[in-house]
Amino acid sequence: MIDPDKYKDGIKRELEALQTLREELRVQANLAKADARTEWARLESRFERAQEEWKRTQDHSKAAVQELETDLRAVFEELKRGYGALRRTLQE
Repeated sequence: MIDPDKYKDGIKRELEALQTLREELRVQANLAKADARTEWARLESRFERAQEEWKRTQDHSKAAVQELETDLRAVFEELKRGYGALRRTLQE
């Protein structure tokens, strides 16, 4: 049987790791080229939506949590790729 709290804890840890990376990149992006600022704005919007989804998981059933976890993990992967690309752009 799948424990919804296990899923929630995993999602929370990933969201916290992304938030740390996000904060590091925010400072750099503010000083960056216009294209990096545009990508930053897109990623910020996506991150905020992921946070909202996370907040919604707090009161959901096991099945709903599993579905949200799948959706959030896809968003997390998109954010990781986007933040990685932005980091490389900022290092150029």
